Amino acid sequence: MKDTPRRSSGWLRFFAFFIVPVLVLALANHVLLKVDAITWYTFRELESRDDIDLAVVGSSVVFNNVNPQILTDVTGMEAFDVSAAHLNMTGAYAATKYMYKTNSPEYVVLILDQETLIEPSENLQAQQRLLPQLNDPLIAASYLIDNCLQDGQIIERLLMFKSQPIHSLDDLKKRRLLEQEPQRYYEEIHLQNTYSHYMGRGYARIISPFTMLRKMEFDLIQPDELDAYDGLRPQTTRKLKQFKALCERHGSTLIVVMSPTLTTRMLSHRGVMEKNVEVAAFCDEQDIPFLDFTLAKPDFMRRLDACFYDWNHLNGEGSDLYSERLGTCIRMLADGQSVEHLFYDSMDAYLSSIDFITNAYVFETTGDGQDTYTAGCNCGAGVTPEYRFAVRNSDGSMTVLRDYDVDPVFTAPAGAYRDAALCVYARPYGKPQDEPVRFELTVPRRAAP
Repeated sequence: MKDTPRRSSGWLRFFAFFIVPVLVLALANHVLLKVDAITWYTFRELESRDDIDLAVVGSSVVFNNVNPQILTDVTGMEAFDVSAAHLNMTGAYAATKYMYKTNSPEYVVLILDQETLIEPSENLQAQQRLLPQLNDPLIAASYLIDNCLQDGQIIERLLMFKSQPIHSLDDLKKRRLLEQEPQRYYEEIHLQNTYSHYMGRGYARIISPFTMLRKMEFDLIQPDELDAYDGLRPQTTRKLKQFKALCERHGSTLIVVMSPTLTTRMLSHRGVMEKNVEVAAFCDEQDIPFLDFTLAKPDFMRRLDACFYDWNHLNGEGSDLYSERLGTCIRMLADGQSVEHLFYDSMDAYLSSIDFITNAYVFETTGDGQDTYTAGCNCGAGVTPEYRFAVRNSDGSMTVLRDYDVDPVFTAPAGAYRDAALCVYARPYGKPQDEPVRFELTVPRRAAP
């Protein structure tokens, strides 16, 4: 009996030095952290559902690119996007476990993108979006511990509110409105967003008219000679195995999908191709169905380059086209049909199919009293490019400096066009009917890479 006060004192010290700080941190992260509206809507709706047959999990390449209504229409299965921005497989795994609390889908579709494979450790921004929405202490704690073990950023992850804090009373009011009157928040605040709108079922449709094709007229995108690939990370293969085991425990079939990306990215970053090939081989080894939409044949799914808002995200039109094709593949797999004929069987076959130029670029150098402009482009292996050099006048018109020629070099007296918007146009040699791609050196000049 004499030991009782001592034992009680020990428990009190443990509570004071461990439990209390944990509770204070949890409260701070809940009260002081900005809440991502799309993630909040997604997980509140997910908690209210128990009829999901087809769960699509991953990062923003899920909630921006996959239209679950179209998947439902094509497959006949009730589809839902279980995702949040920046998630890698650690976050997608936690979100999938959370989804299983109320749903038992027949299929789980894990969609990967290049960022997922390049950096398997969970981005802190992803944790800030997902962790507050996991209303299950065990799943939330497991997710946080996984993240800390992967990169060792324990303090940053425990104090995640510090990098996305509520800055003002207005921020706090918006959060309270979202949590207490979500429909009013949606109508008064969310619909003012000019980038994307939440459409339900975890889907946020990009409404911005901006496309990556326009951006490529001004951004230098050239082949990356340093894009070495050192193989799949152990975290990646381990998580894929865990995903398969989780789905099997719940009676679901796992399908892994590589999200489509811009053709110019495939051409300029060859490491992208090597990553995809190795993921395909690993999934085959693990008997996991794998669909690589970077290798989709154009007679099955037309090239979506004109539909990309940025490197990875599709606008509404592209999302609908991709979702219809993805649904077709899922339906065929569910019916026991092969989909192999819908995709190129190798990177070489894919590269040989590209008979066009995706983008151009030009470098500017000075020496010996002249400026030298050297053009280049990303194109298929069998394409011979030819280039036209021009200068854009103040009224928007163009003055041609040199017409189309396979010679990529144009020279001018030093300083002649240094303060002008010099443009280069590229098209395949022998195909004057093809629409040329354009690149513009802006004023003032950006530093050469």
